[in-house]
Amino acid sequence: YTNEFADVFRGPAAWIEEGVMRKWPLMTAIVHAHLRQLAKEPDSLILRKCGRQVADESRERAAGVVAAGLPGDTAYKDAKIAYDVWLRADGHRRNPGTTADLIAAGLFVLLREGRVELRVAGRGKSSDGPMG
Repeated sequence: YTNEFADVFRGPAAWIEEGVMRKWPLMTAIVHAHLRQLAKEPDSLILRKCGRQVADESRERAAGVVAAGLPGDTAYKDAKIAYDVWLRADGHRRNPGTTADLIAAGLFVLLREGRVELRVAGRGKSSDGPMG
């Protein structure tokens, strides 16, 4: 609130839009933005549940995925899978929930402003659905 949501606009929203501009599928752009956010700062839910050391390790592992390349690169894919396995281990205690909220906020901004289009499988644009 204090910075007029700059963290959402300059981070997740910009990163998702960047992925879409690169012609990545929306889901790929969202996942990559999520990894970038996780690499930027420790997830506060992981911090609360697991402590500073694990939260910092999660951030470092996410940074390793981002540094491995871009979606479509084999090294990126392998690093992303390894990170996912690590997050899910230990009974899913390392689930990055707070970061997911930031990604959802960024996606909301883009959808609300018409900067990305959501498609529902087999149904065309989301506005074609019962809520459209």
